Amino acid sequence: MASINIESYIENEILVITKDGRIFTGKLKGFDQTTNIIIGNCYERIYKESLEKISLGIYIIRGDNVTLIGEIDEEVDRNILQNKIKPEMLKPVMLN
Repeated sequence: MASINIESYIENEILVITKDGRIFTGKLKGFDQTTNIIIGNCYERIYKESLEKISLGIYIIRGDNVTLIGEIDEEVDRNILQNKIKPEMLKPVMLN
């Protein structure tokens, strides 16, 4: 996976989607050349009947499991009614 200026996300709030469709948010603390990432104050967002946020603390995600990394605009994120969102879950990404 190519890291497109991921360094600019250090100490910023990010959202990560993994190959199995899980969604994580938190502050990017570090990464390496294989895009293994360290997230501080990490939460997993689980969308069921309403949003469930599971606190994970400091969390490491292997680079080969990362599908998407994006910066969160915290003001916009605060104004979204997360409990009203019913997203369609992503299908797992499997490479042969």
